[in-house]
Amino acid sequence: MWVCFGTRNGSRVPFTSRV
Repeated sequence: MWVCFGTRNGSRVPFTSRV
């Protein structure tokens, strides 16, 4: 699991990605 910052709905929010 990696914590990356991406743009969601035009907002910058941290989300966990399962790679």
